[in-house]
Amino acid sequence: MAVDRWERAVEELRARVAPPVRVQRLEHTPSQYRVVPLDAAVIARSHEMSAIPAWADRLIAATVQPPGLPLITRDPEISRVLRHDVLW
Repeated sequence: MAVDRWERAVEELRARVAPPVRVQRLEHTPSQYRVVPLDAAVIARSHEMSAIPAWADRLIAATVQPPGLPLITRDPEISRVLRHDVLW
C-alpha cells in the first residue's frame, strides 16, 4: 500500500537526521557554523526557487538566502540561483 511505503520513507528520513543532542551540541560550540530554523518563511521562499529541481535543495537555498549566510555546495543549480555566498 502507498501509505505504508510513505510512512517507511518518512521513518528512514527521520533516522538519517541528526539527533537533537548533536544539534544542541553544535549550537553551543564556538564555531563558524550556525543552526538556522526551517520555518514558514524559508518554506515560502523555497517555493519561489523553481529553477532548483529538488525540493530539499530548494529548502537549503532558501535557508541561506535572506540572512546572507554562505553555503558550501557543488550543486550547479543552487550556485546558479544564489549567484553569491556560495563556496566551492
